[in-house]
Amino acid sequence: DIWCNYIRALERYEQPHGEVRQVFEQALAAGIQQHGAYLELWLCFIDFMRRKTVWEKEVSESMSELRNVFEKANTHLAKVKDDPEFVISKYWANLEADQFGMMDNARKIWSEITLDDPFKAATWMEYIQLEKIFGDKKHLRKAYQRAVEKTFDNPEAVIKSYIQFEREEGSLDAFDHAKKLCRIKMNKVAASKEKENAAKA
Repeated sequence: DIWCNYIRALERYEQPHGEVRQVFEQALAAGIQQHGAYLELWLCFIDFMRRKTVWEKEVSESMSELRNVFEKANTHLAKVKDDPEFVISKYWANLEADQFGMMDNARKIWSEITLDDPFKAATWMEYIQLEKIFGDKKHLRKAYQRAVEKTFDNPEAVIKSYIQFEREEGSLDAFDHAKKLCRIKMNKVAASKEKENAAKA
């Protein structure tokens, strides 16, 4: 908290970019032991860099710098295992979709997230939300289908949202296909639960 407040104070009083970076690097080297502290530090510095970014149609120097910082953050946090929820990657994907206007890049980032964390409904629903806002129906449908296939903890939430999507957007064939996929999934879930209950008994 102290280091983050220091970095924000430097920004508030419009100190040179180099000084902010220097303080951030000192903070990284300080040997902080607290869980989640490195993630907070990186978020603080990325916020600073994002506010300094000049958004243009062609990728500006500051836009490239921001991407570079995201890459470094992910490399460091993977090494110290301090971003289990992929907060930095999700932040980056949102900016790629929204500010950079590069939905393909956002999808690449999300494919890495879902590869590492494939079974959580909440993870898939976050990606689906991004696809709804910035993507297209083709990719959204594909995301729903993969989510139905992979989700293990709360498939009902994904299924409900998928069926509603096909109700609003899909053809009769697409709706039938969605119902079939969801039925197969729920049969698998029921069989898996039965096994678990038998094992407990």
